Amino acid sequence: MKIMNENPSPTTVRRGGRWKAAAVALLLLCGAWAVKHYWNPVPQTAPELRSPSLTEALRNAFPSLPASSGQNIDEHLRFGPTLAEHISTLLAAQPAPAGAPASQEFSWEPLDVFFGSLFPCVELARPMRGQSLTAKDTGENWLGDYPNSPYSARVISPAGKTVRLEIRCDELMEPSVKEVTIEKAGLWAVAVRVKWNFKALRQCTQVHPVNITWDLSVDGKALPSQTRTVLVQPVDVMPLSYTSPSGLVIDCTHFLAAFANEDHPMLDAIMKEALDTRVVSHFDGMLSQDPNQVISQVLAVWWALQKRGIVYSDISEPVTPGNAVFTSQRIRFFDDVIQSRQANCIDGTLVFASLLRRIGLQPLICLVPGHAFLGFYLDAAHKKVVYLETTVLNNRSVYVAAVKDLAGSSAHLKPNPFMDFGPETLTCPATRELAEQIFVLAVNIAVKEAREAMENRDTGKGYFYQIDLAEERNFILPIPSGMPR
Repeated sequence: MKIMNENPSPTTVRRGGRWKAAAVALLLLCGAWAVKHYWNPVPQTAPELRSPSLTEALRNAFPSLPASSGQNIDEHLRFGPTLAEHISTLLAAQPAPAGAPASQEFSWEPLDVFFGSLFPCVELARPMRGQSLTAKDTGENWLGDYPNSPYSARVISPAGKTVRLEIRCDELMEPSVKEVTIEKAGLWAVAVRVKWNFKALRQCTQVHPVNITWDLSVDGKALPSQTRTVLVQPVDVMPLSYTSPSGLVIDCTHFLAAFANEDHPMLDAIMKEALDTRVVSHFDGMLSQDPNQVISQVLAVWWALQKRGIVYSDISEPVTPGNAVFTSQRIRFFDDVIQSRQANCIDGTLVFASLLRRIGLQPLICLVPGHAFLGFYLDAAHKKVVYLETTVLNNRSVYVAAVKDLAGSSAHLKPNPFMDFGPETLTCPATRELAEQIFVLAVNIAVKEAREAMENRDTGKGYFYQIDLAEERNFILPIPSGMPR
């Protein structure tokens, strides 16, 4: 039996190798054709900016301001409107004349720091800020929980008395109690940590009155209760400032941080829409340490909100809650802006601040007299700031001007399903070029506003406040949306 030689001839090897090479080449060609026609990868962000317009925006970055922006804010404001100043005034605490006898009679009255108004947004923003302090800790005539509570009692007492204070309002809180011992005769404030019903506070949508009752006992003996009627403000009304009994105007604008909500359930959809613009392939916040990547991420958010059709609408008139003590304003929540597609300057600024903080950037809420706009840091060291005028987002006149500046404008616009400004202009940018042009215009406008505000502040003619959202989160929480995830 003849056995076949196991070693093929050289001719057979060459012939088989050619066939294999041809098969590999054919597979590579097919793969290249498939990639070209069926695979559409998201383009990666280049390490350097290719867009001259965004380069211009970076050139307009400001050196960051000092930590102090000129606001007349007591540090306690972040816990609640400076209760220490209020209590000192309301108590009218004066040192007793030398040799004056200690008080031998007990008397008391309720203290309401907000002068008959209750702002649910304030209590929702600072739920855990109370702490149990004594007069030795504070240096003030304070006893009890400080500075969480807007309600306390003014007490004139001899030394050695045990005082128990309970505050009740069935609609908005559980009974809240504090018991203290008066170690030294004199005038004191006894404060209670209020056990708020936070769900009920969030559901306050209209002004309405409630009764709050103070029950106080001394050495176990109950004294007559006292009840005050308080006007509860809607949860979307925020105090901007108020005037204390001494005439000091106290700024409350840091509570704006409560209306930025980086945890809102609607953010995920908008972030996806921002990625769909393909301005960036992913959000990495400050991790890239590249200002180009930072500003490109903001542009992606900008374009996504443009496509949402959000327009400027200033119907949020200042609100005065029944007296001249407060100035306040109605603020739209994140979902109100997205669903109504309307925002004024502060609404739009807070929407952008929410989204930027969610993607890992560091936004600023910038306030000048009568206006607000956005700022954001370009670097983790906070050396450079870019400002952005959010009211330009879908401004009709801006679109008309931008389209006239672009050749072949029909390629840059497409119908916007959310809105219609009329046949003369279609308002949804279809190209990155147009989105960038309007974005850079918004940067330039805000830079001009910031420069003018700084000059006015330096000459004593105005103010320029910057609220750092990351810093405020150490003190002020976002108001929960109430929407299911």
